[in-house]
Amino acid sequence: YAFTLDPKTRDAEGGPRLEVGPGIPVLRLTRHTEAMDLTYRVEVSATQENWEVIAESVAGAGFQGSGMITETENLGLVSVMVSPPAEMTGGEIYFRVRVIRKS
Repeated sequence: YAFTLDPKTRDAEGGPRLEVGPGIPVLRLTRHTEAMDLTYRVEVSATQENWEVIAESVAGAGFQGSGMITETENLGLVSVMVSPPAEMTGGEIYFRVRVIRKS
């Protein structure tokens, strides 16, 4: 639901994915604009112990934060690209996406 996947279908290709190559890593994901009960957080860490939120989307709104964020909307689905701020690149960096559902 959070990443626009069908929960009854096996689809490893549809979830968040990290693209690493020359330059800055980019995390790509898809979100629903109508998912008013979800908060998405993209977090990064150099150690996997202390995590920093670099992008957040609350209640269907666009992502905001210190990361470099690009969003493209098409029919209620938003393709999102998030990269860490430039000062966080250059060494090892870990990404994670947290989705919190408001009950």
